Amino acid sequence: MVGTGVRQELTTADAALRALSTHRAQVVAGCIPFDTHAPTALFEPNRWETFDRGWLEHRGEQALAALDSTSLSAPNRSGLPGEIQYRELPGPDEHLRRVHDAVSKIRAAASVTVASDSEAADTPAPEAMSAEPIALEKVVLARALEMHLPSPVQPMSLLDRMVAQDHHGRGFLSALSAAGERFTGTHMVGSSPEILIERRGNQIFTHPLAGTMRREPDDRQADRNAALSLQNSFKDLDEHRFVVEAIEQTLRPLCSDLDVPPLPTLTHTPHVWHLGTPITGTLKSPTTTALELALALHPTPAVAGTPQAQAIEHIQQVEADRGFYAGAVGWSDASGDGHWRVLLRAAHISDDGSTVIAQAGGGIVADSIAEDELLETYLKLSPVVSALGGQQWLKAHVDAVAAVGRR
Repeated sequence: MVGTGVRQELTTADAALRALSTHRAQVVAGCIPFDTHAPTALFEPNRWETFDRGWLEHRGEQALAALDSTSLSAPNRSGLPGEIQYRELPGPDEHLRRVHDAVSKIRAAASVTVASDSEAADTPAPEAMSAEPIALEKVVLARALEMHLPSPVQPMSLLDRMVAQDHHGRGFLSALSAAGERFTGTHMVGSSPEILIERRGNQIFTHPLAGTMRREPDDRQADRNAALSLQNSFKDLDEHRFVVEAIEQTLRPLCSDLDVPPLPTLTHTPHVWHLGTPITGTLKSPTTTALELALALHPTPAVAGTPQAQAIEHIQQVEADRGFYAGAVGWSDASGDGHWRVLLRAAHISDDGSTVIAQAGGGIVADSIAEDELLETYLKLSPVVSALGGQQWLKAHVDAVAAVGRR
């Protein structure tokens, strides 16, 4: 869907739901932040359209101009990209430390749980005993890459580039001004591989992704081996299971039928393999809307962790505010239909276009290896960094971390 202009801004999800249910808005589009208590960047567009052809075909010659340029951020007389200044937040060493700390916390909680379970068999619990807090089992830790560009980037041109390098032609661009002064004039541009929820009539579809492995696109056999390694990784299967179980628990009461495959399948982007589980369902009530479903699911364990409250508490203790990263982006209409994606593989572009912030993270469980988790963040930053012409910077960092991991 393409919406242009702003008829009304909707700074809370409740306001958007009311506008759709009362038909004061025919379509609501935009972004929902990771923090569900923070202002949304939702709006009703003045005009909107859907189209069957791909985005680049829809854009025509304008897209070709963007794709032919050597660099989106630094057109200069030499034809070579200008120098981008990179700042990692946090740096690699700090991220490694955070992963180590999270793994230790998860393992310690697991050992206490095992000990408690064994003692409970011989010691009856007092009737008035207060409930023990649920142990942290998974937490998603993220980091950011701040890029200062030698000349401004145009959001639409960056979208063209990101769509072109995605083999499914996926992409999104949304203004964030509705979320308040901090986001005035800024945009979120990205190409997310993960469907949070899609609703068409009473049929719904979601495709959660969790579990990641680096691709080897230049070596077919090595790439196949990487995929098989992911498919048989107990750590990644465990990480994925948390996500699927949480989504099933949320959706099953809302559906007369819900099909959840017992095992995940492989899916991929140009840079990584993922484990994914395609889940389909039939809604019990025709009044349950796509936006309501998105809000019920968000944030999933794919971007927060398990249990949700403990994971979010840990994230808030160690990370800066995520803003709209790991939120949701999409649209819903007054009929209840809509399409929402997890807001990943995205660039937050400053109001003057001179600064871009990309974020990426990975799910930490008891068997996580810190160096692998650091590598995963670089791989997930690839779509934005590559679109801006930073392939050499990215390759140097990926190779350096991979070399450490092989020692």
